[in-house]
Amino acid sequence: LDPTSESYVARSQNPLLLNITHRNWTMLGSPNGLHEAIVDRCGLVTPLPREWSVDTWATIDNSPLFPSLAKDISQDFDTSAPRLTTSLKTNGILLTLEHFVDSTNHGLDVLFNKSTLVNQSSNPLSGFICISVRPFNPEGVAPIHSLSVHSERYLHVNKNVGVVFAEAPDRVVFSNRANGDTANIVRAIASGTSLNGRQEPRSSIECKHGLANCAALFEYKLNLGESRSLHYSIALAPEKELKRRSSKGTWRVSFEKRKQRQSQQWQKELGIGAEFRFGDKNLQEIFDASRLAL
Repeated sequence: LDPTSESYVARSQNPLLLNITHRNWTMLGSPNGLHEAIVDRCGLVTPLPREWSVDTWATIDNSPLFPSLAKDISQDFDTSAPRLTTSLKTNGILLTLEHFVDSTNHGLDVLFNKSTLVNQSSNPLSGFICISVRPFNPEGVAPIHSLSVHSERYLHVNKNVGVVFAEAPDRVVFSNRANGDTANIVRAIASGTSLNGRQEPRSSIECKHGLANCAALFEYKLNLGESRSLHYSIALAPEKELKRRSSKGTWRVSFEKRKQRQSQQWQKELGIGAEFRFGDKNLQEIFDASRLAL
């Protein structure tokens, strides 16, 4: 919206704000799947086209960390199997976000995610890793009218199963248009300032304007060299299909086991047909990534 920015979009009478200048993301899917998730350059995950997204934040002692505002951030795409890793180093910590898609035995594609925080400083660190559900995606606004927690590990979005955690969060904070962004609540929690009654204990929230948002907080306390990881998954299916599937309290997010299975599945797919080998490493990576996309 800033006319002096290289990203300026002249809106005129258009009531919608669409991203048409920074369209940069990676698609992730399975060999026989019907749906792909996208991950932007800072690790923002959008599991379904034109729908809501999931972001990863952290609080380090009294400071919040938002990858979307970070400068020293990088991504690595594994061309042996389509897996994307986003890495961020700052103030003695390393935050890595890993994403890949695998199919269940019932043919449902699922996006598996792992967030890891490593203490590389000389001092003990404490705070929260935050998994935040956002009412937008890299293209624009994606309305969320309701959010709720079920059975501690299940986060429902618009009354459908959205995010499944491997472990129950220590705390979930909700907000909407009236109360503002949960990013501000996370900032307040990190700094220890008063929330002024904006965040009373609750397990759900609604917003008629479609701006419901929330953050699941996972506590950590790390000495030098220690790490804290958490896993979550999101089904890649339209709302109608998800409504037909009943959620089970026994669902688990077996990230490492799924990762091994996904690797074996892709090696089988890539073992068919001819192979091309190039002397230029960058050219080889571009070719292999393109082959995975095909």
